[in-house]
Amino acid sequence: MKNKTNLQSILISRIDDFCGIEQINKKLTICKLGLPVRDRILVDSIIQYCNNLYLMEINCEEDFVIYRAASFKALEFLEIQIKKTNCKYLSLIQGNISIGINYAKDIRILA
Repeated sequence: MKNKTNLQSILISRIDDFCGIEQINKKLTICKLGLPVRDRILVDSIIQYCNNLYLMEINCEEDFVIYRAASFKALEFLEIQIKKTNCKYLSLIQGNISIGINYAKDIRILA
């Protein structure tokens, strides 16, 4: 993939430095077992977003502005799950979402 946004490169780098996308896919798939349907859908969305980071150019900065409320809900879910499971893979995703929110906090999309 030739074109990546700055934030996309940061998020990919963090995943690669930690364990790689294949391992994230495996571990997050395991983490969603036994969760309520709504939470499984959220984990599936996180898995898909992580995969898309590698497959295409994504304007992550814009995503974190547009989906700011959803990002905070994901952080709440991850915090609860991390307390229950102490899963380091969920902590990585929590960190990536926090970085995205902080990176995009001053961005304003002009209509």
